[in-house]
Amino acid sequence: MIKFIEKFVEFIGWLQLFVFPLIFSTVLGVVLYFYNPFGYGLVFLILCVALGLGIGIWYANRVHRKEGAVNHLSTLLRMPELERDVNDAGIGKNIKSEKNLK
Repeated sequence: MIKFIEKFVEFIGWLQLFVFPLIFSTVLGVVLYFYNPFGYGLVFLILCVALGLGIGIWYANRVHRKEGAVNHLSTLLRMPELERDVNDAGIGKNIKSEKNLK
């Protein structure tokens, strides 16, 4: 059951990495389409979406193989300012283990 949850969370991370290039390229294609709807606009839209699909799959697989999607996303979303403040305050440095308490 734990493996299933782990794989599911990793898949959600993979989807997040895949969707960003797809959305970005689709928006670019729609802008190009509305700029020239009767000429090559539809061709540019289809090419941009196809390019976004390809880049999204390539990027998500690359990150998944190298470090894992969840690790990559958690690195992007962490707040180093908060970590620095906690380390400077000395929190967690003087914690005694259970052996020393006996």
